[in-house]
Amino acid sequence: MTQGDQRALSGPYVQELAPLAQTLSRLVDHERKQSERYRTTLGQFGP
Repeated sequence: MTQGDQRALSGPYVQELAPLAQTLSRLVDHERKQSERYRTTLGQFGP
């Protein structure tokens, strides 16, 4: 995931860690979408 080859956390988790894994996956997804919006917006100002 740190090298960009995974889009979300996956794998078997202890039941207590499943909500944390889901939250982290949502956070990563949100940040990826935000970065895409920034690139799109900045690309509109380019040459």
